[in-house]
Amino acid sequence: MDIGQEGNVGLVGSVSFDSAKTFTLWGSGKGFSEQDSFRFVYQALSGNGTIQVTIESHSAFASCAKAGIMMREHLAHGSPHIMLGVSPQDGLFIHRRQLNLDATQIMKKKRLSPPYRLRLLRQGNTKFMAQIASVTEEEDWETFSEIENQTAMARDIYVGLAVTSCDPTVVSVAKFADVTLTGGVGGGGFYYQQDALVIQQ
Repeated sequence: MDIGQEGNVGLVGSVSFDSAKTFTLWGSGKGFSEQDSFRFVYQALSGNGTIQVTIESHSAFASCAKAGIMMREHLAHGSPHIMLGVSPQDGLFIHRRQLNLDATQIMKKKRLSPPYRLRLLRQGNTKFMAQIASVTEEEDWETFSEIENQTAMARDIYVGLAVTSCDPTVVSVAKFADVTLTGGVGGGGFYYQQDALVIQQ
């Protein structure tokens, strides 16, 4: 779904299911500040959980465009969230918003570009871990950042794939492969069925 207020979302986003556990997302919107506008393909998560992907590619017109994985408290435009992703401007980054309608904060960034493997883990209602690995190092995960929020997220949140163009007049396109979810997941934007990842919109 496209998250954000009318006028900020821009062009309508879309998603294609290319093969088992592989998605291509087209997303527009002004990005992430106090109010978000982006494309989100998600699933509900209750309690602890993990999302892991390979970002194979990310095409963008604006340097501030972003693509990545997100854990988000609710689906309104100002929700607290954690995002691990890639951007032409920031390279590999992790950002967060702790309170509704607060500004997002870049917690760490590193000059890297796709293809790259990303993993985001939730441990309780305040602790998150971001891990990264090159596509040639299947088991050699590096802890990129460990974050402990001062304010707890709700137990029931949303986890998924996020893309924004940072410019509502164009779209940004990202391809995600090897999408894997663990923990208390079920329902929402995509789900597992017979060993394939199936889209629900």
